[in-house]
Parts: sequence; structure tokens; C-alpha cells
Amino acid sequence: MAGIGYTLKKLIKEDRYISDFKVNLYTVTISAGPWLFAVLSITALLILTGKAAEEDMIIFRAIIVYVYAFSLILSSLFQLIFTRFISDKLYEREYSSLLPNLMGLMILCGSLNFIVASLYMAFTKVNFFIKVLSVLLFCTVSYQWILMVFLSTIRDYITTTFIFFLGFFLSFLGAFFLGNYLGLAGYLSGFMAGQIFILIFLIERLIREFPPGEDKIFDFTFYFRKYPSLLWGAFLYNFGYWLDKIILWWSFKGTGIADNSFRYNYPYDTALFLSVLTIVPAMSIFFLQVETEFYEALRRYINTILNKGTYEIIEQKRKKLIYLLKVKMMEMVEFQFLVTFVVCLLSSRIIEFLGFNKTDVTPVFIILLLGSFFQILFLNLIVLSWYLELLNESLLCVFIFTLLNGVFTYIQLYYTNLPLGTGYLAAIIITFLILLILFIYRLRELNYLTFARSNKLEATPVAMPKFN
Repeated sequence: MAGIGYTLKKLIKEDRYISDFKVNLYTVTISAGPWLFAVLSITALLILTGKAAEEDMIIFRAIIVYVYAFSLILSSLFQLIFTRFISDKLYEREYSSLLPNLMGLMILCGSLNFIVASLYMAFTKVNFFIKVLSVLLFCTVSYQWILMVFLSTIRDYITTTFIFFLGFFLSFLGAFFLGNYLGLAGYLSGFMAGQIFILIFLIERLIREFPPGEDKIFDFTFYFRKYPSLLWGAFLYNFGYWLDKIILWWSFKGTGIADNSFRYNYPYDTALFLSVLTIVPAMSIFFLQVETEFYEALRRYINTILNKGTYEIIEQKRKKLIYLLKVKMMEMVEFQFLVTFVVCLLSSRIIEFLGFNKTDVTPVFIILLLGSFFQILFLNLIVLSWYLELLNESLLCVFIFTLLNGVFTYIQLYYTNLPLGTGYLAAIIITFLILLILFIYRLRELNYLTFARSNKLEATPVAMPKFN
């Protein structure tokens, strides 16, 4: 994530209260991204329109969930690979290679998403205009996922954040007003207008930020062979996260709409929307800590090794790095535990206040709140593993999570009477504990692992990237 720490540190040095607001707003935008604003937009539409039970609104919500879920799964095939490519090019100060390769990535990712979305929508029982709008929205959101990789390199954080807020506000207004007159077509058209606004202005910001180059547009594809564990790690993580939802939708407990073109489960989907919101603050806190204090500590540790420091100094840097990790992780765990605990206590009132069915949604909501708590801990350890280049360990744990989530969810649905989400909760807890044990073990061997990698690299100290 080269570059973002520099921007965040500048913000932190400003007036405390103003800087705290700016930093948290910016990190929420980058870490939570399109999904957060989509959840807020849809929730606001459900509450303000009072049409949550109408067929058009149900189909619209199902399409939005399908769009964000499956576009994220497919786009994740490219996200981490391209993140690594960007980081390397920023470190090497080869800025002219970024825009050409972004164009190449958008061609590859856009083509894949267009083909998959078109094939699926071709077999749905909605009219042709709805099919076209759905495919266009799918491609637009997939491009947003790709551009999220670049957000940490854009120095104009105010404009970037404003683009997202304004775009989703336009989506909400467009869907609200057009939906009242045109039904499903209006909901989709209005929502997509705001998403296209975000896409256009993010691309415009990137063109301003980086110089055009004449590099080959598919240079980044070399990284697929160089870092296959990043490709499969990102894909399996996102696929694994959505696997229990997909199994549930297409099970006997799912409900079909539009002649079974889309499937959903009202209690589970509603609880999922709300539980996701509770981990946004923790994501923001973790993102800020990793990109500032942890990155600096890791950089000093690696530079000590590359500069051939004594073993005593290297070990001292390692212990400081581990101590910082423990402190920051515990701060984040305590904060998220408090949020989860309070929301669990108030869960019934929250569901009732929002106008949802308290009896059906509340039990599932509590389970998914607990699942989200462990999910954010698992994600944080995965990200730290990627930072420390524990790629095989993270890939193994992501694979275990995907496998267990699928198996446990199937068993829970067909062989038990346990509440919905129990299989997912068991899978994420077990996998988190496995990864935690592996991570602690690898931290003890960090000197050896870093020495082994540094022998394969040119001994050049790690520096903060400098922009023109």
C-alpha cells in the first residue's frame, strides 16, 4: 500500500480533532470502499420508501447484492496482484507504467466480468432492459474494485472522499425518485448513475495524478506467475466469505424471485447488511495503524537487516515490531469487542427500530455479529501475513476457511436445526485460531525468514516512495 502512510502521517500532524476526523473519514473510504456506501444507500432506501416487501424492491436489492458479491469475487483475481505491481513501481519510481497497465487491467477485468454477467443474465426471466442495466452495473462496480487499489496513491484525499460521498448520494436520490415512477428499471438506472459518476471522476483523478506512459499495457500479467499465492489468496478469501450465503440462497431455505432468476434469504441478507456496518470502525483503525506505525517499524527492521546490522540490533528491532503488533492488535480487538457487545445487547431494538421482522432477523443478526468480529480479526492477520510475506501460510488458512465454511454450512442446513449462520461462525473461529497459531510461530522465526528472503534480493534499503 505504498504511499498512503505518508499522507496519513501528514494529516495526523494537523490540528488534533480536525485531523482525527479527516484521517478516519479517509481510511473508512479506502478500507470499506463501495460496499459500505452501497449498504447505507440500500438501507436508507428500504427505510424511507417503506417498500421493502414490494417485488421490485426485493429484486433490486437482490441484484445489488449479486452485483457487489460476484464482482468482488471475480475482481479479486486481479486486485492483490495489481496492488503488488503498483507498490513495486512506486518504490522504483516508474510512475509512467501505472496508467498504461491500469488500462490493460481494466480491459482484462472488464472483459471477464462482462462475459460472466452477460451469461448469467441471459438465463434470467427479467426484461431485456433490466438485463442490460444489470450487466452495466456489474462492470461499473468491478472497475471500482480495481480503482480502489489506486486510492492509497492519490494525494488529494479530500476530492477522493467527496467523489464517493457524492456518487452514492446521487445513487440514493436517483434510485429513490426514479424508482417511484419507473419501478425496478428506475431503481437500477438511478443507482447506476451515481456509480458511473464515481467511476468517471476516479479515473479523471488518476489521470491527473500520474503521467501518461508508453509502457506495455499488460506488463503486470508477469506478476500472475511471480505471485500466484496472492492471486489465489485474494480469490479464495472473497469466495470463501460469500460461499455460505450462496449455499443458503440456493438451498431449500432460499426464496426465488423473478421466476427463480435470483435467490435470497430475507433474515440472513438483512442481518448480513447490518453486521457488516459494525466492523467498519475496526477496519479504519487497523488500516491507519498498519499504514503508519507498523509500516515504519517493519521498514526499520528490514533496513537493519539489509544494512547488515548486528544480531543484537536486529533482534531488538524484531522485538519492538512484535510488541507494537501486540499492542495495536489488542487495541483493535478491545474496541471491536465493545462495539459487538453493545450491538448484541441492543440487537432486538435496532432491528425493530429499522422496521425489520424482529423474530426472524434478531437471532441471525447476533450470530453474524459474532462472525463479523472474528472475520475482521482473521482479515487483519491475513493482511499482516501478506506484509511479512507469509504468503503460503495465509493461502493455506484462506483455503481452510473456504472449505470449512462450505462444509459446515451444508451440514448446518441439511443435518441440524441450528440457527442460520452457525456453520459460518464455526468456520471463521476455527480458521482464525489456526492462522493465529501459525502467525505467532512465524514471528519467532522472523529473523531467519527475512534473512532468507534478503539473500535473494538486492540489498537496497526500503524507503518511503517519493512522488513527483
